[in-house]
Amino acid sequence: MPYTISLLDSDLSVEDFKAKWAKHVIKIQYGLDISDEDAKNAVNIFKELKAGEYKNDKSNLNEANKEDTKKPFTPIQGFSLNNKTYQDEAIERLKKLYEMIKSEFDNGKTELEILKQLAKLNLKV
Repeated sequence: MPYTISLLDSDLSVEDFKAKWAKHVIKIQYGLDISDEDAKNAVNIFKELKAGEYKNDKSNLNEANKEDTKKPFTPIQGFSLNNKTYQDEAIERLKKLYEMIKSEFDNGKTELEILKQLAKLNLKV
């Protein structure tokens, strides 16, 4: 019988079941094998977190939060030394090439004739 089913069918108190279940989940999720006492501590920490009563032992974290609330937000203004806008030269050349090929094709030339004409012109796209 798998461990989860045997754990569900066991005759444990609610707190012991929570500790065993936490130990089992931590072993499955993270591959850690912890003691029963650590599992009970984990359950207690989760209870405190859920109730919003968990107190962080790091006092410098609270001080950093206080400093952040005192400073007003100042956005960063970025600028570019090169004020040249983007040029679509390659796209424009491709559009002209497409228009030329389309007009030749509409005039009744085959693909092979159009390719020969392009080869004679030696276009660099």
